[in-house]
Amino acid sequence: INGKNEFTNNRASMGGAISNHEGKGLYIYGENSFVNNNANFGSGPNIGGAIYSYRSYLCIDSINVFNQNSALGSGGALYIANYNALIKGQNSFNSNSAPIGGAVLLIDSPRIDFQGENVFYSNAASVSGGAIRANNVNELILSNHNYFSINKASNSGGAVYMQNSVLNTQGSSFEGNTAIYGGAIFLENTAFAGNYNIFKNNYASQTGSDIESYQSSINSLE
Repeated sequence: INGKNEFTNNRASMGGAISNHEGKGLYIYGENSFVNNNANFGSGPNIGGAIYSYRSYLCIDSINVFNQNSALGSGGALYIANYNALIKGQNSFNSNSAPIGGAVLLIDSPRIDFQGENVFYSNAASVSGGAIRANNVNELILSNHNYFSINKASNSGGAVYMQNSVLNTQGSSFEGNTAIYGGAIFLENTAFAGNYNIFKNNYASQTGSDIESYQSSINSLE
């Protein structure tokens, strides 16, 4: 998919706009927009408000926009499972919502890489992971100025919730994110390494305004 395509007001149980299921790979380049797509259909799992990707490579590159997508299950904009993915450039994820992973749900994957100035703004999860929720991800990399601002989780991980995973952040910013536990990041059984990140004005009503760690390790945090 290349150019300036618009995906608006679509609806399905898995991938409101696009389902990438055990294919040869999905490549999205340019200035595509995904707006108000929903994973809300019937009695299915209702995952991946805009894109559902399972056992297939996913690459999102350049200045793509994901606005106001939602899922009844998980992954308000993206649901990525059982494969590698690369999201690079200046993509924006704004006002997406789901109970788990307001913008992005990552599960059972070897490596997920967010490179560049991706922006996560005002995404919301009614349970955990206001912007990103990751389960069983061997390595989630946030590098080169990803920006997380005013994301919210009603329970844990206002911006990012990690479970049984590895998180590496380099030069990312977390500002104004909120949750009960882990205003910016919640770590559960996770190894976290970070350098040159900025944490500012995050809030947790119980513990860990910036980072809440449970049975996890934190290294080289600056």
